[in-house]
Amino acid sequence: MLYPIERNNKFGLINRLGEEVVSPRFFGLGTPTKEGTVATVSGDSFGVIDHTGTFRIPAIYKSLGNFFSCGLLSAARASKHGYIDVNGVTVIDFLYLSASHFSEDRASVKTGDRQYSFLDKSGRINGDRKFEQVRFYSDGRAGVVLNGKMGFVDLNGDLVIEPRYDSLATGNFSEGHAFVCELSKTVLKCGLINKSGNAVLPLDFSGVGSVYKGIVKVSHFGGTAYVRVPSLDHSDLFDDATDFCDSHAFVKTEQAWHIIDSEFEVKGRVDYDNVNPFRAGCAIVEKDSKEGLVDFHGAALSSIDFDELQHIDGVLYEFVRGRESGYIDLKENVVWSSRA
Repeated sequence: MLYPIERNNKFGLINRLGEEVVSPRFFGLGTPTKEGTVATVSGDSFGVIDHTGTFRIPAIYKSLGNFFSCGLLSAARASKHGYIDVNGVTVIDFLYLSASHFSEDRASVKTGDRQYSFLDKSGRINGDRKFEQVRFYSDGRAGVVLNGKMGFVDLNGDLVIEPRYDSLATGNFSEGHAFVCELSKTVLKCGLINKSGNAVLPLDFSGVGSVYKGIVKVSHFGGTAYVRVPSLDHSDLFDDATDFCDSHAFVKTEQAWHIIDSEFEVKGRVDYDNVNPFRAGCAIVEKDSKEGLVDFHGAALSSIDFDELQHIDGVLYEFVRGRESGYIDLKENVVWSSRA
């Protein structure tokens, strides 16, 4: 795993030990993957480098996607977009006005003004319909917009859930469910549907989250709770709550944050102003405008004195503290840093 660094407005890469494997010399870098890292040589000159900083795909493209997905990378020559493989070979011709990353072996391409279609890795267009907006595939479904309303298509590009939902507030499918919303007399009402479009939770809520291991967060005008699907068993009502992740969540009651597990049992109370969902066994919390890390019991894993903390991969965290910025590990060792 490699991590991007910045020094004197130039970008390079380090490894998990903080060793510079690519010195900062590029104008920009994409997300490092095993296939390589997209690198910007100038404003309109993009290529792909390997872990040593050597170009494995020359910087001959006007733009490139941020990362490889399903072995392909979106690329642009002049004003048209297509796809290249890890060797820089064109596998889908440069025919489109824009091209997204691949997800579940499907990508979206723009063919005209507010006209989007899906294609597979061979470049074959799926389905005959064109859509005003599209989302990436998740759990075998992709959101599409027709006449300003969102519905869903399957992997063949066929419309399986008719467009009727608010296009901005509706989510993506996860664990066979998606949260959907409708605007009714200026009030947004949300619920949960399955992959056939049938309602699992009625559109009676002010907010609904994504399903995590059969648990979904729902908000009503009186507070927030968790509901299990499909049993519809539910937790107590809380003043506020985060989404579940790593089988834990934060809930707020009586002006204090608590940690609960997936059985809705309280594991501990934490004295913080703001909290974020757990990821890789820890969570970023805030106290008096400073941030730090805590575990499932609320015990501090770091000092709470960072101006900013960002989860990367559970091994390293990106930080800003005063004029210093860089990466720390879970023992709060500074792996790499620079000063403004």
